Amino acid sequence: MSYLLHLPAKNKELYGDQLKEWFNKKLTFIKPDNIDIIIPITLDQIDDSLLIKQIHNSGYNYYNCIDKEIKWEKADKIKYIYDTLLMCNNEYVLILDGNDIIFTDDLTNIVDSFHIYDADIVYNAEIYKLSNGKMHYALNGGACFGTREGVLKFYTDALNFLNNDKEKFPSEQKYLLNSLFKNNQTTAVDCKRELFICYNYEFKGE
Repeated sequence: MSYLLHLPAKNKELYGDQLKEWFNKKLTFIKPDNIDIIIPITLDQIDDSLLIKQIHNSGYNYYNCIDKEIKWEKADKIKYIYDTLLMCNNEYVLILDGNDIIFTDDLTNIVDSFHIYDADIVYNAEIYKLSNGKMHYALNGGACFGTREGVLKFYTDALNFLNNDKEKFPSEQKYLLNSLFKNNQTTAVDCKRELFICYNYEFKGE
């Protein structure tokens, strides 16, 4: 079971019609009251976001600390997520990229799915096929679900890590989150696709 479809990077170019198809198929969704949605997105992208349209169609809102026009470096996403987490009060948070994700199901059971993993935060998994034919499940920072307390601790550590040597970590995805992930036992990757489906452009993650 999964609740969201994520088409990162080149995947959106190749399979972006699926976002539109799901949007037309599921114009609204149900969200439990104990979950806050965080979307760190610049103001110029909001009007084109099918995800945000879907959220508003469903009668919900989302949190985003960005309230003016900015140009950010990739690693700055850590700070904007951290600042937005401080605005949230509910038990769980769902953090999503705003322009390449869509809801494919109600979130009624997402907390139960989350607890399949023994973790405070679960990231979606981008799947790679290795040269030996085996599958590798890599963290993708564009979507995660977790307890607010656990996620806030993780991003506090991430922000401190980033501030120590920003030049060394130009991307929150490739360097920073993966470095922290390897040393943090409270994080997990959704290799079972209990929460997310995240495509790899070579074979749609299949």
